[in-house]
Amino acid sequence: MILQVMTKNNDKRSYRFRHGSLAFTVVELNIVILILLLAAALIIPSIKSIQQSRAIKDLEGSVARLPIEAKNDAVKSQVPVTLLVQNNELVLQEAPATGAATTIKQVALGQDLQVTAAQLNGQTADPGTWTWTAYPDGTSDAGGLQFTEGSAIRSLVLYKDGTSNWKTGELPDVSTQQWPAGQLQRRIQ
Repeated sequence: MILQVMTKNNDKRSYRFRHGSLAFTVVELNIVILILLLAAALIIPSIKSIQQSRAIKDLEGSVARLPIEAKNDAVKSQVPVTLLVQNNELVLQEAPATGAATTIKQVALGQDLQVTAAQLNGQTADPGTWTWTAYPDGTSDAGGLQFTEGSAIRSLVLYKDGTSNWKTGELPDVSTQQWPAGQLQRRIQ
């Protein structure tokens, strides 16, 4: 229909104008492509950062669950369960009185989370030789691990009752715990 109108109008400028308005020029296509590329350049790093942040949070969750799993397994099997650091992995093992230790679970820390310090029962320990134990009666050693996450320092604090939690900053001393009901006295070990 447009072609019929243009043929009746024999004005070539009118034809070019009407024909040009129906299609994109190369310059317009290049501008649209440039805008899309700029938007992608801004969005893709944000998406990767969100994915990396999510992976670190998932890893931290896996690490925080290890002491709970150790306590539960020690109570269930009536055998002490140890948590130790080996080759940038956290390893959960059953430690029977006789025989070799059996690996229950391993959590690879990767490059995002590095163990930098350890503590056991109020004493600083070498992360390579550090071993935390959950006992069959539901108790455990007190201590913790300090991690670096990029430039941030995070600590996994392990309490004598087999629970754990993450703290921002350096590893605190947890060998002395408060009495129940929030009394200010501290238990002497």
